[in-house]
Amino acid sequence: MAATAILNCARTPHRKLMSTPDATRKTLIAKVKSGDPIAWEEFYNTYKVFIRNVALGLKNSKYYHLTDEDIADVIQNVMLDLWKPGRFRFDPAVGVKFRTWFSRIVRNKLLDLVRKKTRGKPADCSGPAEEDYPVEQFQQVWNAEWNRALFDDAMNQLRLRPEVESSTFNVFEMLLQGLSAQEVATRAGIKENNVYQIKHRYLTILRAIYEGLRAEH
Repeated sequence: MAATAILNCARTPHRKLMSTPDATRKTLIAKVKSGDPIAWEEFYNTYKVFIRNVALGLKNSKYYHLTDEDIADVIQNVMLDLWKPGRFRFDPAVGVKFRTWFSRIVRNKLLDLVRKKTRGKPADCSGPAEEDYPVEQFQQVWNAEWNRALFDDAMNQLRLRPEVESSTFNVFEMLLQGLSAQEVATRAGIKENNVYQIKHRYLTILRAIYEGLRAEH
């Protein structure tokens, strides 16, 4: 991912994102599939937030018209479906990434809800036909939320690196917030050239972490 794209992701207004770093690691998925209740609770608490963010991104869409109650229903329907024995069928061995598998489930539940809401309404007020629901719109919102979540995950991992000091990490965070190198240098009490060095060093590490997460997920 280009440095400019990472910076743009950092400056995008964030809603609350997924709260558990590395939540799609193979160990967690395997435990959920085996019925581990602790792993399931971790999965639920993490991905209910993500589903909510995706639904919020579609809330005012002319295709979805989601209310807060609709969003709560979608979260419940996704999680109840996955919680049923034998329903958590994600298998990385077949070559499908978790984000693709999970996106299909969430989108299907969204469309199920829309169909239920429009069923029985007069033709002139029942909304667009089913074939009009755009995959692109859902996918754009999904990808944006997923990238933000991965960015937050990558930042958490960067913060915990043994070679990363809290003082220089604060400098990097200020840059990600959009402050100029001159402003950051003044606030941190360091030379502007040092700010650029910190930016380059941490962006390099962050990009590597982010790309590793994208490849895994």
